[in-house]
Amino acid sequence: MEPTAPMPFTPEMDAAFAKAKAKLDPARLKQLLFDLTNIHSPTGATREIVEFVAGHMEKIGLKPTLDPMTEISANILGERRGMGGGATLLLYSPIDTHLEGDESDFPWAGPEQFVDLKPEASMVDDWVYGLGSSNPKGIGRQLDGSGNRSH
Repeated sequence: MEPTAPMPFTPEMDAAFAKAKAKLDPARLKQLLFDLTNIHSPTGATREIVEFVAGHMEKIGLKPTLDPMTEISANILGERRGMGGGATLLLYSPIDTHLEGDESDFPWAGPEQFVDLKPEASMVDDWVYGLGSSNPKGIGRQLDGSGNRSH
């Protein structure tokens, strides 16, 4: 297998990257990740976090469409219309966690429950810990940064 060859940005790409990066607010994104991590959302029980995300989407200018599945489960789609001349872009992120964050996860999750396996958020300096904070809720936070700054 050949290694990936590094490709430099064109001046236009450099300018677009710098513009997008300047609009990111690390403190806001860290708080969003904390809030997402603090909502327990095991697979099949995502309604509370989906409703939170719907409200967040409205705040950042996306049009949320809630797709309820059961009383405790739902999906969400956020839409932001472009200028009309480009391709449609779909960014996807799961926000459920495959673990329950309790004793039923053991011994499968390891010999003890570390802070990153607990279904409540904790913040230490620039780090957010808790069940789902690195994946998948971390991905959702990244997509927020993309969706919130796409125009």
